[in-house]
Amino acid sequence: MPHQTALIWSRLHLYYAMFWKQLLRNRVVYEVWELPLHNCRGQCYDNGANMAGKDNGVQAQILELYKYALFTPCAAHSLYLVRANAAECCPTVTTFFGTVQKLYTFMSVSPQCWEILLKCIPCSLHGQSHTRWSERIDAVRPVAAHLPGILLAIGSVSKLNLSPEAKVTVDGLHDYFNSFPAVIMSAIWIKVLLAIDRRNKVLQARKATIDVEVKNLDSLTDDLS
Repeated sequence: MPHQTALIWSRLHLYYAMFWKQLLRNRVVYEVWELPLHNCRGQCYDNGANMAGKDNGVQAQILELYKYALFTPCAAHSLYLVRANAAECCPTVTTFFGTVQKLYTFMSVSPQCWEILLKCIPCSLHGQSHTRWSERIDAVRPVAAHLPGILLAIGSVSKLNLSPEAKVTVDGLHDYFNSFPAVIMSAIWIKVLLAIDRRNKVLQARKATIDVEVKNLDSLTDDLS
């Protein structure tokens, strides 16, 4: 079936849904394509509130005018929100990710500490991104795979001539990563992050369709249950 694709650029001065709706209607209907929006059978944006809001988002504004322009949320972004909210709503999980980041920050700030670490584990630690959750896999993987080596490195660092503040930090890191919650959290979250990352890559593919999205999300539910 033949289809037409077009890309336009517009300078945005406001981020209100009403402004977006008016811009969309003006550019699509009157200025560029001259397409009748009453023939529109779908709309898709990311899940930002100004776009996907149930009552006042762009999709709601367009749907109010054109009843068949049904909104389909971005599956990959929806999955990102599920993952982020799941991590942020549980204090045990936020403590885990926070301590993993603290470990990386402490070890990476000192060449001597970093050298000790690399003698104890066969890979580097990585920091965490607040926006790219896929990068958290690289942060969690060394902890999940080489926790005994990390504890050995922390123990070796604790024998250095440290400041009182650094000594407190090292003792706290050792106590946490030697605890049962650290073992459980690292085992659970490496599985969760890898499973979600695999589905994210499928959902972001150009040829991903709704049935592919549904199958992948169903299989993700099975993997994590």
